[in-house]
Amino acid sequence: MEQERTANKKYIIATTAIGMAILALIFIAIANKKNSFVCKSTSDQPNMGYVAETTTTIYYDNDTVTKAETIREINTNSKEKLDELLDSYIRQYDLNNNSYGGYSYATERTNDESAKFKGTIDYKVVDFAKFVKDNPAMNDYSSDGKLTKDGAKRMYEASGATCEEN
Repeated sequence: MEQERTANKKYIIATTAIGMAILALIFIAIANKKNSFVCKSTSDQPNMGYVAETTTTIYYDNDTVTKAETIREINTNSKEKLDELLDSYIRQYDLNNNSYGGYSYATERTNDESAKFKGTIDYKVVDFAKFVKDNPAMNDYSSDGKLTKDGAKRMYEASGATCEEN
């Protein structure tokens, strides 16, 4: 009889521990869920010698954008055109980072005519008030001094991107 009670206690303890572990995993998954949407666009410029496929993932907390990660895959008809495009993207990110903070990037060349530009804008670091002051049109996409989720979506769609929730 004592052995049965001991076995039942062990079973109850094991079952409870497994249930608590499952609940903890569910809580962690919910807490770590990243709210985001993806905007995609293609810039096909045959007369200028390039095609750029751009995918931007916008992360947000409640209604406020916290980060934007862009991957731009560039295919050109010459090394010179690729150098020119990468230089343009790099100069823009450097300028914005020097002016507002929060901008970073990396480039990865596939060959002399193809590359990836990976850019990140950390809106928790960006001096957004200064950015809006310098770019008043951003008032249409922000509220309370922050870029909003809906504002970012409208901004990317206005530039020709198609946006979808993750």
